[in-house]
Amino acid sequence: MYRLSFFLLLGLAACGASQQPASQPIAFAYHAAEAPLLVAKAVEIDTVFEQTLLVAGASPMGEIEMVSAADDTKVFEERAAPLAAARGATHYRLAATSVENVMEESGVFGAAHEESRTRARFVLYRVDRDVWPKLPSPLQPGISASY
Repeated sequence: MYRLSFFLLLGLAACGASQQPASQPIAFAYHAAEAPLLVAKAVEIDTVFEQTLLVAGASPMGEIEMVSAADDTKVFEERAAPLAAARGATHYRLAATSVENVMEESGVFGAAHEESRTRARFVLYRVDRDVWPKLPSPLQPGISASY
């Protein structure tokens, strides 16, 4: 099971690696459709505003899943906004986080040791540009992408 977790993590890293410094590596994988860019950074929402978005006509686009050795979900949230926007989403919401322990080996002859990994899953939404002015101000995307 530990090897499976290691290969899953390795597979996620192959899907896309972040631009984080070496001290905060994050692997991510998209499970979402791709659409033309509308914003440079997507707007983070919470469950209170999710229904407001859906009533306004938001389309759920899928999810981003991230894995990191960091135990701080704030690291994920900083990366989620541009990653969601790169997929064409205008909004995103943290749906779940979990911590898993995996066995890692230090080199070929190194002893195995247990490492903790934090996993976060974000749900992506897209709201058409003509609806933005009708949204409450905290939900209105700010900076438009020039694409």
